[in-house]
Amino acid sequence: ACCVMVAGIIFQTTTEHSSHTQPSLLSVKHHETKELLSPIENPLYESLKHATFHMTSQPRSSRSLRIGETGGGTNPLEFKADKAKVSFFDSLTLSWRKDQVNDDDVIVMYCPADAQTYGPTTFVEAATIAQARVSSHQPSSDQRNLQEEKSEWNVKFPIVRQATCAFYLWKKIGVPGSTLDSYEIGGSTGPIELLNANNVPTALHLAFTNDPTEMVVSFTTGDEATPIVEYYENKDGGRRETLVESGLSTTYLNEDMCQEPATSIEPGKFIFPGYLHEVKLQQLKPDTEYTYRVGTRWIPKEILGVPGPDVTDLSDNNYEEIVWSDSKTFRTSPVIGSKEPFRYIVYGDQGIPSEGWALGANVTSMMVERELDNKNVDLPIRSVHHIGDLSYARGAAHI
Repeated sequence: ACCVMVAGIIFQTTTEHSSHTQPSLLSVKHHETKELLSPIENPLYESLKHATFHMTSQPRSSRSLRIGETGGGTNPLEFKADKAKVSFFDSLTLSWRKDQVNDDDVIVMYCPADAQTYGPTTFVEAATIAQARVSSHQPSSDQRNLQEEKSEWNVKFPIVRQATCAFYLWKKIGVPGSTLDSYEIGGSTGPIELLNANNVPTALHLAFTNDPTEMVVSFTTGDEATPIVEYYENKDGGRRETLVESGLSTTYLNEDMCQEPATSIEPGKFIFPGYLHEVKLQQLKPDTEYTYRVGTRWIPKEILGVPGPDVTDLSDNNYEEIVWSDSKTFRTSPVIGSKEPFRYIVYGDQGIPSEGWALGANVTSMMVERELDNKNVDLPIRSVHHIGDLSYARGAAHI
């Protein structure tokens, strides 16, 4: 369970997390128990890694199908997505005809969509038809149509730092003399564009320093670039001076991890985190509210390393257009030694709910937001401090 302390009062969430469930990338559930399947020990992942993928329903050879090719037949399988472009956390619905699939056929997610370079086993997520049916995040908008002829899988699109993804439906087939699972292509959604996937900022965090005139802003993007923060003091009237500060970036690879499964580049295990950016804002006024937004700027190769305009000069057109985060606010620390009382939240053990990864640790987050929005108190909450157990990845890097 998660505990949240607000000004000395301890609240406990009602959701238990004795084993801290690790959802897969699309929060796939077991078709019978409806419990989340582990991305670390997933029997379907293991089976697909060793399976063969054929071009036709009656393969004459063991030649593997390259992603992008289609199988033959006079009755092509109807398999489609309801969108060609998505942003992170958008709803996406995959649909297919009930009479054209079996429960052990498999829907496989490839990112990037042009995965033919790497082969059919280089997927990032997979679910059988039976699993997909029970894993939707919301019910169908047309229940009558579904009951008669179609099935759907509605997913919340995760953070995947690729320009495109695609879903393929593989039909399970029997091959005489083979001990491995075999599949033929049934259908494909085609490439789905991930809007600004590599440069939209995510995972914004703030951190105090020992200096009340400073604030550290951190965030993540997919591409290496110069991180910048645009900010200004919130004033009642008067001229608003907008300031810009740049920072530094870093990342890590699977070989930087300590051991398996974190070091393994396989479905459900290591996934490239993108770049982690950090910008320190200085010479702020203590106990003052600021509005800020974050983004990154790419330095063209032709001027890389050449003295020129500052990357924080937003009027300079030498740099590519910035994809900004939404604007947010923060308040700096009080002056050291201040006697003014205030409240703050301290909590640990963020938790992951049984509903799956796409919802995040919603119970804990809603409790914190409820306290932040509470207007029936004399003292405002000035800060939120997370003291640990923020992630339970244990090798499942998408968490």
